[in-house]
Amino acid sequence: MTRRPGGRSWLWLVGLASLAFAAVPVRADQVVVTFDDLVGQTSVPDGYGGINWGGVWTYYGWPQSPYTPTSPPDRVYTPSTGAGEYQFSFVTPDTTFQGAWFAGAQGTSVRFNLYDDGVLVHSTSDLFVGAAPVFLASGYAGAVDVVGVYSNVNDWFVMDNVTYVTSVPEPASALAAALGALGLLGYRWVGKRKRPAVAEVKDGNGPPSCLADLAEGRR
Repeated sequence: MTRRPGGRSWLWLVGLASLAFAAVPVRADQVVVTFDDLVGQTSVPDGYGGINWGGVWTYYGWPQSPYTPTSPPDRVYTPSTGAGEYQFSFVTPDTTFQGAWFAGAQGTSVRFNLYDDGVLVHSTSDLFVGAAPVFLASGYAGAVDVVGVYSNVNDWFVMDNVTYVTSVPEPASALAAALGALGLLGYRWVGKRKRPAVAEVKDGNGPPSCLADLAEGRR
């Protein structure tokens, strides 16, 4: 079988292109979901603020002490079901969740349970709320898919300004990496087209002879 020179040399180009994309700088953007552009009182729609709310979080915007919004007018609450956990999930998985603000009736506690791929990866301590909003930090820098809010008395607290971080590739760097990868592949293609042709001439059972051999009168 005739061996094609450099038959696998394209692999290093693919690897180099992959490294170029892997080295693209990533910008971390903080997202704060305030609910303040929602009107009325109903369930927060899935996808709002980059989060799926599962139909269990309700927003409203009129004054009501001690359920104080962090950024007026709107905040959200859970159904009145006693102790238990209600969740929300991120539209884009593997997100860094930073925390949220809470207010509510005295004696009411809340805590976060954070999940990734269905596994509980972190829980916070209980926060006891009051009329003045307090930020409950997640205390976890890893990636999560789902956030659970556990309370000893659901519907006796409100949540506001849910905060998380998304990772976004820098557009200019991503474009440069893409152009670089295309340039490498193009260089490889052009190089193959410019390679001198090789004629195979059989001398009995001998090896192929190149055109230079033919020019020297070798038959």
